Amino acid sequence: MAKTPAVDVQSQDYLENPNAALGCPHARLAHQEGISGTEYFRYETVRSLFRDDRVRPKTADVYRQMGVQEGSPILEFLENGNFNMMSQEGHDRIRPLVLKGFRPVRIKDAEPLIQSIATDLVDGILERGTTANLVHDYSHHVSVRTISNFVGVPPEDVHRFEDATVELILLGAIPFEPGIPRLEQALRQIFDYVNSLVDQRRAAPADDFISDLIAIQAEGGKLSQTELVWSIVFLLLAGHDTTRAQIASTARMLLDAGLWEAASTDPTVVPRAVKEALRLYPAAHRFPRIVIDELDIEGMHFEPGGRIAMNLTGAARDPEVFENPDQVDLDRPAPGWDLGFGFGGHHCIGWALATAEITIGVQTLVDRLTDVELAEKVIYKVGGTIGGPEYVNVTFRAREGAS
Repeated sequence: MAKTPAVDVQSQDYLENPNAALGCPHARLAHQEGISGTEYFRYETVRSLFRDDRVRPKTADVYRQMGVQEGSPILEFLENGNFNMMSQEGHDRIRPLVLKGFRPVRIKDAEPLIQSIATDLVDGILERGTTANLVHDYSHHVSVRTISNFVGVPPEDVHRFEDATVELILLGAIPFEPGIPRLEQALRQIFDYVNSLVDQRRAAPADDFISDLIAIQAEGGKLSQTELVWSIVFLLLAGHDTTRAQIASTARMLLDAGLWEAASTDPTVVPRAVKEALRLYPAAHRFPRIVIDELDIEGMHFEPGGRIAMNLTGAARDPEVFENPDQVDLDRPAPGWDLGFGFGGHHCIGWALATAEITIGVQTLVDRLTDVELAEKVIYKVGGTIGGPEYVNVTFRAREGAS
């Protein structure tokens, strides 16, 4: 039997045009033996695996096998704060407590702040001229400032750790070992800062997420100081890298589809575009899993310890589910793409805040800038599980009458 041809799922070419790599319009590849075990590309398979208790995310033990030493902040982070990779007991105990901090009223209250951040950034872009990188000059800052303020970080402190927050991509890097020192340094830096901030809020509570979490802990929530701090670190990390990429991808998609000007006059365009960009360009593009109980997937049998991966980029373009899957269609019938923020027990707890950031961030761009064109090819930054635009260089002019 011929070996399944390998598709480089970490390449920019794949993330931008997966169906070409998977063999469309002919016999589309359903799975392959890849960098994280058997990797699956069909929507129905990926969706079902999200809810299958016989598979679970990689744990700290997997990282020990990959060379991480005891006492490393990587292991502390995975075991105490990373909801995607901690033990099932920890996940089921800690996640509901942290979720209480994402009250709908707090998300709604964050919207004026997001708008203010976006407006200030576009003001700066226009003051500097008629060119910009929509990632480094805009989406990076919208994302890190929003999640930091939401958590309770004073604005003047963001610079102390904002560069470290984009290092989460190293957690899924392949090969992993070369990035260990950088990842450990980033995690130590953020942990030390957050630990100090938690102590400050414990002494003097404020109207913010950290104070909410401290209050939940004091009311009997089973959450240690270490777990509380690492959970906040996780929110700062997970709430930045993916959202910065998704803002840029949505703006880029509007340009590619010729919808930029329509988005400036029709308020329904951007919210629909946000959903479609999550399908076409998911920042969290693949999810490795470990088999913990025997199961069969697409006719293949797995014993405990087997490794698989769910490929969202491939699933999102599955022609068996999505008509004209490579085209931008803002009117896809419900339910449409429902895996953009994960699914089941590992659905992103910050999805509502992220959606608000992306929507307001992109709407502000189209409201303020016109004659926007890509100045050069979009360049990606790709890790093992997270990938998205790093350079979206554009030219533009200020939209008349906009402020």
